[in-house]
Amino acid sequence: MKEEIAKEILAESIANYNKIAGDFSNTRTMFWEELNFVKGLIKENDKILDLGCGNGRFFEQFAGKNIDYTGSDTSEELLKIARERYKTVAKFIKTEGINLPFDNEVFDTTFSFAVLHHIPSLKLREQFIKEARRVLKDDGIIVVSVWNLWQKKFIPTIIKYALLSLFKLSNLDFKDIYLDFNKYKKSRLLHAFTKRELKRLIEKNGFKIKKIEEIKRRSGYSNFLVIAKKNKV
Repeated sequence: MKEEIAKEILAESIANYNKIAGDFSNTRTMFWEELNFVKGLIKENDKILDLGCGNGRFFEQFAGKNIDYTGSDTSEELLKIARERYKTVAKFIKTEGINLPFDNEVFDTTFSFAVLHHIPSLKLREQFIKEARRVLKDDGIIVVSVWNLWQKKFIPTIIKYALLSLFKLSNLDFKDIYLDFNKYKKSRLLHAFTKRELKRLIEKNGFKIKKIEEIKRRSGYSNFLVIAKKNKV
């Protein structure tokens, strides 16, 4: 995918998330219980970056812990919800994950749940991971999850967009699809990661994999989860 097209799609995605923010937030009131174990990675006084924080629901996992939490997102409307919900107890700022406004080696751990698959083009996804690495301290940890779209519900859509790409009727990359959200048509671009592809992307951009697995949810869907440690240069 050409970079200018990828950036146009990214801007469109941000605009769409602002449109669906209220309805979307109402479907994301609780953090996924299947991922509750990740809070065990956090120590007292850690500096945490929640990259793509949405309405900030992950912050509740740190109740009773003395941590320095920063939530960042591209959607100003979702950030408004997060700021109203948590007021002065957490920091929420508008950022683009491919160009973070933080100094080098600031955070102990970066979390990014269900965000990476929304980023168009391999180049921008690599930039996203490189930025996450840059702002991590030496030996810092990154935790990334993406949807596993290789399931019965989504396979026809993957095939549809693959054929459109094959016949040059779409400007999307292979394994990219659009999904609706309620009444909002084609509101979200997603890349259909495989576990191997996700592992390769994280390793290539300066991390050592500690754990990678498929997390099955009670809803019947699943996510790929990676926990990785920053490699020293």
